[in-house]
Amino acid sequence: MTIPSHHLFEDERFRGLSLVETTVEESTFDGCSFSDVAFVECALTSCRFIDCTFLRCDFSMTSVEGSRFSGASFQESRFMALDWTKAQWKAGFVAPLSFERCMLKHVTFLGLEMEAWRFIDSEVIDVDFREGCLRRADFSGTDLRESLFHHTDLREADFSKARNYRIAASENDVAGARFSLPEAMSLLYDLEIILTDR
Repeated sequence: MTIPSHHLFEDERFRGLSLVETTVEESTFDGCSFSDVAFVECALTSCRFIDCTFLRCDFSMTSVEGSRFSGASFQESRFMALDWTKAQWKAGFVAPLSFERCMLKHVTFLGLEMEAWRFIDSEVIDVDFREGCLRRADFSGTDLRESLFHHTDLREADFSKARNYRIAASENDVAGARFSLPEAMSLLYDLEIILTDR
């Protein structure tokens, strides 16, 4: 089964589909759920996903050119080499996205407005958050190894129990952000100070 282009889907359930190397254009999904769907190298072009849920889906090398995601929730899903900046974010209000127990690797969110987005108990590896707004974002329990933060708005963000992050306090706005020890010691690495144990 494939998903047709130029179609409106409301409250539909999609399970166990393989959309590998297929194209879906200008379709709207409102309140739909996707379980075990492979979007690998799929082109989702100018589609709209409104309040949709994704469980155990694979977005490896997926193209989201011109597509809009608002209020989407992803659980136990995989994202590899995906450029979220190609999606449509500027036209009107976009409800926050949520990633829970997901794997995001070699993904870019460069310069995006991501206020109150959630990355919970996930692996966020080599992800580009530079110049973006992540105010009130939640990274609780997430591994942020090799991810990039530079000129990023992290005010009131929650990094409780997050790990492996390298955030230069002098190059990012971290006012009111929450961090846990001992991981929070990494915030001192960019300062020209000497730490001792006495």
